[in-house]
Amino acid sequence: MLNKIVKWDLCFLVFLMPLFFLPFSFEKFEINKLYFSFFLVSIGFLVWLVKMIIFDKEVRFKKSPLDVFIILFFFVALLSTIFSVDKLSSVFGFYGRFPNSLIGLFTFCLFYFLITNNVGNKKESLISIQSLLKVFFWSVFLVVLISYLSIFGVFAKINSLFNVFPSIMLQPNFNTVTASMEGLAIFLSIVLVFLIGKIIIFEKTNKIFDYLLFAAVIFLMLIIDFDAAWLIIFLSLTIFSVFVFWKRTFKEKVNKLLLPILFIILAFAFIFVNTAGLQGLFLENNLPQEQFVSQQDSWFIGFRAATENAKSFFLGSGIGTFHYDFSKFKPLSFNQDILWQVRIDRPGNYFAEILGTMGFLGIISYLLLIGLSSLISFLFLGKNKKACFC
Repeated sequence: MLNKIVKWDLCFLVFLMPLFFLPFSFEKFEINKLYFSFFLVSIGFLVWLVKMIIFDKEVRFKKSPLDVFIILFFFVALLSTIFSVDKLSSVFGFYGRFPNSLIGLFTFCLFYFLITNNVGNKKESLISIQSLLKVFFWSVFLVVLISYLSIFGVFAKINSLFNVFPSIMLQPNFNTVTASMEGLAIFLSIVLVFLIGKIIIFEKTNKIFDYLLFAAVIFLMLIIDFDAAWLIIFLSLTIFSVFVFWKRTFKEKVNKLLLPILFIILAFAFIFVNTAGLQGLFLENNLPQEQFVSQQDSWFIGFRAATENAKSFFLGSGIGTFHYDFSKFKPLSFNQDILWQVRIDRPGNYFAEILGTMGFLGIISYLLLIGLSSLISFLFLGKNKKACFC
């Protein structure tokens, strides 16, 4: 019974997180997703612990080289919170950036251990990786469908007749993932990489569903036209292809790499080619665009915040306090920017934010985590010649 609770908890979490939002709350997306995930992850984790203590009579965790670095990064975040300039923002998040908080990071850590100990393709695993991916891609299908309905004004037209949808769903940039089309594009870029991997690796899958979702995701990304999303695809598939070539994972089936190589070329081209003109062809009005702090200003603010004093050098201003760093260290030239009167709470990239809010200990621990993840993937691809994600 407890195994089923953990299994269904994971399925609900993976399926509902991209779709969950509350239209009647003041902040519709981030705070609701954070506490919804915290609720489900906590239930799953506690039930799993109860099962081990009461029924298995043994508390046992599957060990991974990543465990130490996950805990290390969280420990640095905890220290950064203790010495934060704004402890409430560090613990609970700043308005509009709730997941970027100690509670958000704690939730992600619990989710990591819940996944690594209960998901896999061994007999003792509660749910297989393929099953969880299937749940996730059905969720993505609904995300993409809802996004198309809002972009093409279907919700607005239905609402003009029956008045059944909340106002947030009538906006042309509405999607259930985040409050902007750019955020949706980042999500879809990661989905596209996983989908390419699923197509070339898992032979026993629903190819019709995969290719239809594949085409729908690509067209939606072309309409949004966000360079950072194409950059993610280009870098991810390039690293994957290099690893696979290096380890000769596919051997005689090397033709399977044609799809990722094709999208490496296309993603690189779309970084420089403007496809936003598709909005004029298919939409009545262009989609609203989210404004970002430039990369130069982001790194300038992050470095100034990290080098303000000895404490900030090691631990930054406190996790989740980029709004404080921006207000204090933004360059004078920013006053000439179009965003000069906007209350900025996020930089142009996450690395600059970690440097400013968690200091050099934070950025080093984060880079070590990424580096070890890449190394494990590299060794994994060489060890599993059949090339599966399991």
